[in-house]
Amino acid sequence: MALILNMVIILIVLAVVCAIRRSVNVSRARALAAEEVSDFLMSRPFRPECDRSLLSATDTMDCILYLFQCWKDTHPRCNVIDYGMCDMYRAILLSRTINMYQDNKKLTSAEEHKLKELGILMAPSNISNKCAENVIRYDVSKLVERASGCVKYIDVDSEEDMVIRYSVERAFSVFKSNMRAIEKQEAAVHGQVFNLITDAAPPVLVKAQDETQYRKIYPVL
Repeated sequence: MALILNMVIILIVLAVVCAIRRSVNVSRARALAAEEVSDFLMSRPFRPECDRSLLSATDTMDCILYLFQCWKDTHPRCNVIDYGMCDMYRAILLSRTINMYQDNKKLTSAEEHKLKELGILMAPSNISNKCAENVIRYDVSKLVERASGCVKYIDVDSEEDMVIRYSVERAFSVFKSNMRAIEKQEAAVHGQVFNLITDAAPPVLVKAQDETQYRKIYPVL
């Protein structure tokens, strides 16, 4: 009986130690993730002619794509990472249609054709340019949100994986904050509110549950 009791005590102690160690590892990973995202954004060139919120939003899009690319190097056969990268490429391409993406590159006719082929770039013809721009920004937000959500389905095998996962989540949080700031600016100018980050309605341009939604398209950025 004493032996069994000792074994139970040992198991409890080991469980507590493991829980504490995991808590420390998570806290460390989150701190490293916040530092990594901050360092990436600080390294980006500052453009005084660009809106600060818009510039930060597009920089975080670059950051998320970069993180997925780093993750792909260590997990080359992970299809979920492919899905995240694919959605980020689409978000960047789509954002170029309204000059939202601050890399001074325009959408080529081939890239525009690819977006239309995938059913993404199909703004209604009977709405104003400003409304179409809002719709496209909304879809960009949903694509980034969907890409960032992929991290929940990727097995975390190491501290490096954990840091990348939390870095993606942190970058998306920054992106979402900046898109909401843009939304408020638009509301102040036009006297209306257009929810960029919302679960109230599906995206207008992005097909839902479509077999092509995760087709690989990796354009040269």
